[in-house]
Order: sequence, then structure tokens, then C-alpha cells
Amino acid sequence: MRQFDLTEDDLGELIKRKEADDRFIAMERYLVEYTQPMFARGRALWPHLNPAIRPVIKLFTEGGEYILREIRKRGYDVLAQRPTLSKARKAQLYLKTKLAAIFRRG
Repeated sequence: MRQFDLTEDDLGELIKRKEADDRFIAMERYLVEYTQPMFARGRALWPHLNPAIRPVIKLFTEGGEYILREIRKRGYDVLAQRPTLSKARKAQLYLKTKLAAIFRRG
């Protein structure tokens, strides 16, 4: 937050107003761009995971990547409207992961 000249009080006020300013947007952009490569590097580990835990890690990764895409679509303003995974999106991710696990076994 210091890097973006945001104090806790500033952040509290922005959250209360549900209104992002340029400092907040810059911070969110930085955080999204910082986080995205971690998910990409994590994907490379999937083949090395115990098959019992692999689907859970895949769901976490794909859900996280989806949220990052949603944050970008919102112009990094997560205060006006928080990005979430709808029930339909959760079901889609679950089924995709489950089917992949079934067909890889067979």
C-alpha cells in the first residue's frame, strides 16, 4: 500500500464508499500481474501432484485465474462490484476437472 501512497484510513474510506481511485486501481493492477505468474508456475506442478489432491489444486487454480480475468474486465475496480464465481461457473469448473480426472484414468 505504501508503494501506491495508500494508508489504511484511505483504504477504509474507499471501501466504505465502494469507490476505487487511481491509487487503488494501480495497486490492484500490480497485485493481479504479480499473482498471475504464480498460477502459471503452479500449473507446471500439476503432473507431479498426488492424483487424489490434483483435482482440488486444479479447481483452486482455475477459480483463481477466473477471478483475475474478472478483475481485469472490471478495470481493476473490485470495490464497486466484487468479482465472484457464480454457481454455474463453479459447476462448470468442477465438471471439467472431474471429467479430466476420469478420462485420464481410463
